[in-house]
Amino acid sequence: MSKIILLKDPDSKEKKFQELKKNEGLLKAYEIAEVDKLTQKWYKTLTEMLMMQLLKLDTTQADGEARAQDPAAI
Repeated sequence: MSKIILLKDPDSKEKKFQELKKNEGLLKAYEIAEVDKLTQKWYKTLTEMLMMQLLKLDTTQADGEARAQDPAAI
């Protein structure tokens, strides 16, 4: 019967630690990129909604006093 002896290698622990730090940095960069994509999508959606409302306001007919005012002043 053969025996296997496991030894703890301090260099191996250091390598694992360095790899974990590297992966943590990559994860943070990925999360930041995802948040940036969501933020851009959010702003695009808000801009489109605002433009739709502005187009609705452009086509609205004014009644009464507002109709008599200069259109450039409105």
